[in-house]
Amino acid sequence: MLGDFLLQGLDWTGRARRRDLWAFVAVAGVLLAAFVAAEVWIAGDAPQAPRFVYLAAALCVVPGVSLGVRRLHDRGHGGGWLVLGLVPWIGLAVLAYLLLAPGKGRVDAPETPVAFHLLGGVLVAMLVVLVASRAFWAPYWFPTGSMKPTLLTGDYAAVSYGAAAGLARGDVIVFRSGEQASVGRVIGMAGDQVQMRDGKVVLNGVEIPQAEVEPLVEINAPQGPGQHLPRCGNAPVGAGGHCVTNRLRETTATGISYTVLDLMPGTAMDDTSEVTVPEGRLFVLGDNRDDSLDSRFARDSGGAGLVDGADVIGKLRRIIFSAEGRQLLAFWDWRAGRYWQAVE
Repeated sequence: MLGDFLLQGLDWTGRARRRDLWAFVAVAGVLLAAFVAAEVWIAGDAPQAPRFVYLAAALCVVPGVSLGVRRLHDRGHGGGWLVLGLVPWIGLAVLAYLLLAPGKGRVDAPETPVAFHLLGGVLVAMLVVLVASRAFWAPYWFPTGSMKPTLLTGDYAAVSYGAAAGLARGDVIVFRSGEQASVGRVIGMAGDQVQMRDGKVVLNGVEIPQAEVEPLVEINAPQGPGQHLPRCGNAPVGAGGHCVTNRLRETTATGISYTVLDLMPGTAMDDTSEVTVPEGRLFVLGDNRDDSLDSRFARDSGGAGLVDGADVIGKLRRIIFSAEGRQLLAFWDWRAGRYWQAVE
């Protein structure tokens, strides 16, 4: 009986009764619940992003799509309508329809063009790979400008899960800061001595050199879904005017290079006392040096403090897309040139 149930998941041309789909939903629910429980047990706490669940969900994609297609056949519809199940909220309505609607009459699936079947198979395979891959990365979007010019307000980026042991100086990381996720660039690691002098980073007694590059020019207007106004190096700037901010390229002794912003000279955190990074901690800075509550600020004052390695979620690898407008998914307002862009 179990074998028949599994084989039905590979049948795309027959009919599926309502109870077949109900049974699948029940089994999938139990499987997902078991994987969530395993994640909680392994992590010792409720997971922020249950990685194992994505692997379980990937296993459910093929039989789930197969049953959905066959239920549509049973209702007299073509299986291609199942693509609506991928649309948020509409997908729930499609599932409810497939679970509750009685059978009507079958569409003759073999008459569907072979090319259409091949396309459907490719799309399902891509969906399986995408769902399974989410066990190894997570999407984050950034509502503020603390990491400009590397990250712009409204960037939606992929973070690969990784332990603090695999980090290096210069990596851009996402980490837990209280109840929220924050982002910063690793400057100092265990045993390093870090200090700011006249706006420059001094690492283990050696100043990281800075070289001026082309300034960052932005329109002084609300940016991203959070509708945050940029801070301008040439303030005051009227609405719709051009914000011009000094941009500098830092290059470490190991050859790691990235750009940072300097809104204005002589700010309070341009000069700090020397800090020795303890074991298991990280010293991070925002690339927007005068607009970032990073490791220069203690946690009790709203800053990141020295980041515990256990709080590191992962490394920021690529920008998936960048929303300049009010709606994150309004693709017509996405910034050109930032699709799948590697993070410097």
